[in-house]
Amino acid sequence: MKFIKEELKKLNKNYVKFYNNFKIINILIVLFTLYAMIFNFEEYLFIAYAFTIMLPIVFYAEYSHKKLMYVIALILGIISGILLSGKPPVELVLFYIGVVIILFTLDFYIIIRREKSLPKYLCKLFENLLQIYIIYSILAFGLIILFLLTDYMIFNDKLTDYIYVIYYLVTGVYLIPSVIMSLVYNDDKVTVLSDILISKVLMIIMNIYFLIVIVYVFKGLFTLNYSIYSVYMIIGCLFLLFLPLSIMADNYKGKYYEFNSKWLKYIFIIPLILQIYVLFNQVHDYGFTITRYVGLMFVLFEVFALGLLIYKDKKYIVESLLVFCSLVFIMFIIPGCNIRDAVINSQVNRLTNIYTNNMTFNSLSVTDKNRVKNIYDYIVDMDDKSKYKLPDYIDKDAIDKYEVKTLEEFNSAVAVNEDQKIDISKYKYLEEIMTNGKIDKISIKGTNYNFTSYGKYGIENGDEAFNKYVEKHALVHLNDKYDFYIKYIMISKENEKYIVDSLEGYVLYK
Repeated sequence: MKFIKEELKKLNKNYVKFYNNFKIINILIVLFTLYAMIFNFEEYLFIAYAFTIMLPIVFYAEYSHKKLMYVIALILGIISGILLSGKPPVELVLFYIGVVIILFTLDFYIIIRREKSLPKYLCKLFENLLQIYIIYSILAFGLIILFLLTDYMIFNDKLTDYIYVIYYLVTGVYLIPSVIMSLVYNDDKVTVLSDILISKVLMIIMNIYFLIVIVYVFKGLFTLNYSIYSVYMIIGCLFLLFLPLSIMADNYKGKYYEFNSKWLKYIFIIPLILQIYVLFNQVHDYGFTITRYVGLMFVLFEVFALGLLIYKDKKYIVESLLVFCSLVFIMFIIPGCNIRDAVINSQVNRLTNIYTNNMTFNSLSVTDKNRVKNIYDYIVDMDDKSKYKLPDYIDKDAIDKYEVKTLEEFNSAVAVNEDQKIDISKYKYLEEIMTNGKIDKISIKGTNYNFTSYGKYGIENGDEAFNKYVEKHALVHLNDKYDFYIKYIMISKENEKYIVDSLEGYVLYK
């Protein structure tokens, strides 16, 4: 009981201190919470834009006692609200997002720059955030239960659609102020429970995770088989776990923690190389998508952060936040390099390499039509203006109408020869047959004929083109005694082999 009283007394002291030192921040949070509860971000979004950009600037003003920043925050808030009202251009939205992320990151940077011991600070921050999350979950769950009970028993389920009010209330009144307090008001004392969770649980889980990834990397070197999409995510998550824990390991004594602090960062170079290799292969083969562009920036951050971990043993690791700000500036703000422009330019380049200026859409093979359609859809889905990045010779109407063939359609082809007239003047008589085969060769009157060229053309060019091809090449020379005339043919492709599923036509006797 004494411990709980002490903790509550300390918490109350921090709350009083926080509200006294950050009055305007608290006013903004309350106003933002009221806006969210009333409108649920469905109307007057310019208010949300204005408040969001004001929060990090006002925090800096109150934290650093620079009153000029209040004026800057107000001006930027008003400008942002005006410019982003209605349907703002995507470039402006990206610019705004980039600025907001940078401002919040710089706030965190100025806070931790003043800390004497980064490992102790991170350990205490982990403890504080863990407590906040537990209390937040309990508060949210409890209030939601009370809300639902009240709604069911008194209002006959008429208020269920307004349950979001509880989330906003708990977030605005408790979560956001508590997180800010945990960042600003910190001491070096970490409870025994938090010490155990960091040093005996998280650290060991991270090491096991690390070992599994390393085994996976070396296993792939022998089998030459990596799951491309999972590699990047697995190693990225490992980095997010490894980076703070390798710093926090400095707070503990012993060979085990010394290894995590001093040597693990060198071992991480191995999976990082694989991650870079996989990402650049994907970009080289398929160009940039939003995911791959974000992935590139994340890998660059990993490289810089790892370098700062190694250089002078983490002395400058805090500067990685400035690296992060620089990458965000490139990714959201710089024209031509921002996430929208880079992705669209990359995909347009891919499309024009397949669908060149001297070609029509219909002249493309089925494979290339499918690829062009997928790339085109990705480009035009980015935003309303993205399609104008495409060259004029691109037949947008034809691509819009085209339907991508499924794997089954793509691996089979059917042709019906609609030519009703057959010149049999050179032949004695004809015989109608229907047959099929397990392989590309079919035995007709004892002669094996290979239909690979038909299957290859049909599957690569589609049924419409295949029909015309069969009409031109309907007559097949078998031997000196027989020819064959194709009326219907269906061919599929399995394991790089062409199989005649069905064949109808006439054997022509010489």
